[in-house]
Amino acid sequence: VSTQSTWEDIYDHGSVYGIEILDLTEEVMKEKFKAGVSNLTAVSLALGYTTQASFPHVVVNAFKNALAVSIGTDYSFDAFNGQALREAILSGKSLGGGGGGAGGAASSAAASTKEEAPAKVEKPKEEEEEEEDMGFGLFD
Repeated sequence: VSTQSTWEDIYDHGSVYGIEILDLTEEVMKEKFKAGVSNLTAVSLALGYTTQASFPHVVVNAFKNALAVSIGTDYSFDAFNGQALREAILSGKSLGGGGGGAGGAASSAAASTKEEAPAKVEKPKEEEEEEEDMGFGLFD
């Protein structure tokens, strides 16, 4: 009579895990770690708490904000090629393909659209918003 035992669950320091936990490879562990770092970064950015994982994003967002202020006003800054970026954005020049494989295709499509018909930019008319009394207050 031969018996064979099979493992269904693993008990370790008060926690019970499924048997598939033993099948983890180094690649799966790397993916889990990357997902954890990504979640940490997202939470720290949402809370406004700078961590080592979120620091590059904080710096890039600060640069974007400074560039947006530069574009919206007459102020320009020379650090990190800010003056050239400001002029390129204001003139509508391509900034070099940027992020991803579709960068060139998107910029060429935008350029062909500009050549076909120049778009008129109209500022939307600002409507006055009126508050209506709906018959109840905030704490009724």
